[in-house]
Amino acid sequence: MFNLVVFSVFLSACFKGPSNESSLTGFGDIEFVISGSNISIEVSNDVTNFDFTKVEVSDKASYKVYSDEAFENIVSEVTLNEGLNTYYLKVTAENGKNTSNYVIKITREILLDVSYSQGTGYEIVANGDSLVTRVKPGQSISFKVEPKTGYTSNFIVKANESVLTPVQGVYTFSVSEDTIISVSNINKITYSITYPSDQLGYKLVNEDDSDFTLKTFEYGESFTFKLQVLQGYEGEATVRINDAISDAVNGIYLVDMNTNISISVDGFYKTTHNVLVPGNQ
Repeated sequence: MFNLVVFSVFLSACFKGPSNESSLTGFGDIEFVISGSNISIEVSNDVTNFDFTKVEVSDKASYKVYSDEAFENIVSEVTLNEGLNTYYLKVTAENGKNTSNYVIKITREILLDVSYSQGTGYEIVANGDSLVTRVKPGQSISFKVEPKTGYTSNFIVKANESVLTPVQGVYTFSVSEDTIISVSNINKITYSITYPSDQLGYKLVNEDDSDFTLKTFEYGESFTFKLQVLQGYEGEATVRINDAISDAVNGIYLVDMNTNISISVDGFYKTTHNVLVPGNQ
């Protein structure tokens, strides 16, 4: 009788039926969180593909991953979009009857693009090592806008349509969407010309002899003028531009505008004549 019992146990062990286990056990070396039938996986932004051939399930069970909730479109390796990517896992036990369904939610880190317009008259520079061009949502970035030589610094700076206000020359804002930094109100510095109103013995004129009037010029521009000696005066002019003596070329003075200009002229005097008065012989 004892031998019969032992033999029965032996036969049961040798002829054990197919397993009914249908569980997910892992994703290789990928970390995941499982809550009921929901599986959550988070990956960095530089992970663009995911390989489902590394899914681990119960011993002798099989599985398939689908891109749709209807379990129709099988996938093995997928390209991940930024943000949430959802797939559906069906694990089938060895017995072919028991199944377990899972929802796999893979969240690829979202990064937002920040681009900077560069143009004439200004330069956008980093407030640190380099300009930030990819950021996480809600991350703050900072930068400076510097005028190029000859331009004013009263810029209008926008992040998309939002006007930014600098604090001690630094623009800072929190990025919530793909953003373009733009700069407008770009103006050259304007300089003025002053000259004496009491032009004794001379007259400032343009090259075409038209009247020279008070003008303003932008940085980098230039202007010319010449002197007309008034009737009844003579002499040799000394022309000073901001206190520095300036020499004419063929009677024409050329001035480059990179600061405010003050013109002064001296050296003219009234013409004198000797008058002979008859004396006593």
